[in-house]
Amino acid sequence: MAQSEKSLGATQIEKAEHIEVNGTPAKRVLMSGFDGTNINDVNIDSNGAILTSQGMPIPEHDERVLAYTSGDLTSVTYKKDGVAVATKTLTYTDGNLTGVVVA
Repeated sequence: MAQSEKSLGATQIEKAEHIEVNGTPAKRVLMSGFDGTNINDVNIDSNGAILTSQGMPIPEHDERVLAYTSGDLTSVTYKKDGVAVATKTLTYTDGNLTGVVVA
């Protein structure tokens, strides 16, 4: 055990949740989403892109443009170098999120 782990009293769980990726310290996390009924784990493809429930990853992007209607987030436009590469459209029924479509 490294000296810093001894002095911090790191538990086995704390040690297991910290990793190194390409020389950079990182922490393992679990991303989940609530669909109104169930909590679902977020899936990642082999390139590290987040997959939607339809399995379509959001392409590489350097900007996100958020649009709201009556206080609800209704779309996210993903852009790369100023050009839209994907749009996520969110729909609501009676104030509850009921659909997400990626195009």
